[in-house]
Amino acid sequence: MAEGMVKVDGQIVNQNVLVSGKNIIQVGAKTGINTPVKENTRIWIYNKPRGCITSHHDPQNRPTVFHHLKQLGLDIPHIISVGWLDYLSEGLLILTNDGDLAQALERPTYKIEWQYRVWAFGRMFNSDKLDKMWTGTMIWGEKYGPYTIEVIKRQSTNTWMHFKLYSGKNNEIRRIMER
Repeated sequence: MAEGMVKVDGQIVNQNVLVSGKNIIQVGAKTGINTPVKENTRIWIYNKPRGCITSHHDPQNRPTVFHHLKQLGLDIPHIISVGWLDYLSEGLLILTNDGDLAQALERPTYKIEWQYRVWAFGRMFNSDKLDKMWTGTMIWGEKYGPYTIEVIKRQSTNTWMHFKLYSGKNNEIRRIMER
């Protein structure tokens, strides 16, 4: 999140801080979200592995994030993910037991920046293609983007990029990369 987005007891937090149920935590102070976290609100960061889904139940019986959490001993009845990563993706997820907080963090109107490190097969990313991705594109009548994209590394058979976006549609980055 952008600098100044988190406050504890009215003070901007720029480093890790120990908090308890007595502290008031605000997320989005610069964007106007200004949603005080309830006293019983809990927030977790979970490193989702590839090969599980961000869902409570899966009709295909694939492993889920919440099944993994129960295996780790975190058996809280109501945990919500803020956003999600698909089955093939891995990375950090924010989890909470506060639905209002989750909704506030997910709203595109607040322009909270989400960052992804993306691997793509091939060296096909020339300046013209990157320009099209930066400005956004239409796919099946729906607008995707704009994005901030930085090429991190080019290799003979693949390219690593750093994506920044402010909202996330289902498989958005995968669809952009396929396009």
